[in-house]
Amino acid sequence: WSYLDNVSVIKAREATSGGDAAEVSFTLSNDTVISTYHYSSSCLLNKRYIELIGTEGMITLDILSDGLFFNKVLDSKFKRFIGILGLEALQRVFQWLPDRIEYWVQKYKDISPHTRIILQFDSFLDGRANHPTPLKEIDFVVEYCDLIGKEIENKLKSK
Repeated sequence: WSYLDNVSVIKAREATSGGDAAEVSFTLSNDTVISTYHYSSSCLLNKRYIELIGTEGMITLDILSDGLFFNKVLDSKFKRFIGILGLEALQRVFQWLPDRIEYWVQKYKDISPHTRIILQFDSFLDGRANHPTPLKEIDFVVEYCDLIGKEIENKLKSK
């Protein structure tokens, strides 16, 4: 079970599409994990990604390009000498190539990421596959989206 902590908002001077907040950040935490979230409608970069940082590495999900990267470049004097950022970039390139090839193969077959999700759900409805997203996970997301949305609204009203 997680707790919602530290909700912060900056009211937009002009309403952006989808809401009145230009910046939103919040934290979810429990006894073993802290996760932070940040949304910015002010940033000119069109980046949408999620980073999961754990004890053995990091996972980066690039939402716009439908890419997933695993970073397991652990620290060492040798790796610092070469440059950890350079090693991470090289690792991403080697992960990126097969990922992009698969993306273009799917695109050639006219299967978008959205279509793939719909096909997965279709397989579930036909009884050929498990539910693509566990129902408990769906309930958790809906519950916390409601909770976070209400807290953002409360913060905006108090500004």
